[in-house]
This record gives sequence, C-alpha cells and structure tokens, in this order.
Amino acid sequence: MRHRVELTTVISTLVTTVLGGIGGAAGFTHTHDWAAAHGQHGWLAWADAVVIEGMAVVAGFEIHHDRAAGRTGRTATLPWLVLVIRSEEHTSELQSHHD
Repeated sequence: MRHRVELTTVISTLVTTVLGGIGGAAGFTHTHDWAAAHGQHGWLAWADAVVIEGMAVVAGFEIHHDRAAGRTGRTATLPWLVLVIRSEEHTSELQSHHD
C-alpha cells in the first residue's frame, strides 16, 4: 500500500523545520555568548548551550510522544515544566542584557 503525503503537510513540515532551525541557531548562539560573557569560556560555554537548548528539544519530543501515545489528560508534565522554566530563564537572560 502506498502512502500519499499531502502538499500542505510537506509545506507545513518545511516551514516548521526552517523556523525551528533559525530559532534554535539564534537561541544556541545567544546561550553560548551569554555563558561566555558570564565566565564560562572555551568548551564549557558550548556545552552549556548544547545542554540548555537540548533540554527544550528533548522536552518537545517527550510532549509529542505523550500525545502520540494518547496521554493528553495530564496538565503538568516534566517536559512542560522544563519548557516553561527554560522560557523564563531565557527571558531573564534577555532582560539582564538590557539593564
């Protein structure tokens, strides 16, 4: 049996991938630069960026997996908590650069 992919699905996937890549690159660079400006130099600044940005990616995968498995009734899951905390930390970092 052949599976037909809708054009709108392909376009949606491409747009999501491009925007996610741009956002990820900007967030990764910002996190590295922020870590370097606050004393984490060399490979440790890169490691901070990988870990912090990677948490958001893993949390997104977990949320997707939960939905695919039919676990949509839970409101406060660890992946959602990670995304909310990371978002708040990022906002605080941006505000500290403008002060």
